[in-house]
Amino acid sequence: MTLAPSLGVGICALNERAALPRLLTRLTSQRDAADCADLVVVADGGSTDGTPEIAAAGGAQVLEVGRGRGVQLGAAGAALLEAGLDVL
Repeated sequence: MTLAPSLGVGICALNERAALPRLLTRLTSQRDAADCADLVVVADGGSTDGTPEIAAAGGAQVLEVGRGRGVQLGAAGAALLEAGLDVL
């Protein structure tokens, strides 16, 4: 029995209500085609358009962090590392 590889994706978001559902759907279809476990982390920088709720409804782990791409990247990377995934 071989184990399926794990796939982790970190997404930095700020007011991405319009784009996020399509992205999460595409990530899910890619995961299913590759038959691998996954973790999708959305690091939200203070959205006011419902982005965190949409991300959670799409199956993502949501981290509500401060504004700034560096803060978001750090939070998403830490969550992926904590889950035991490699971060590139």
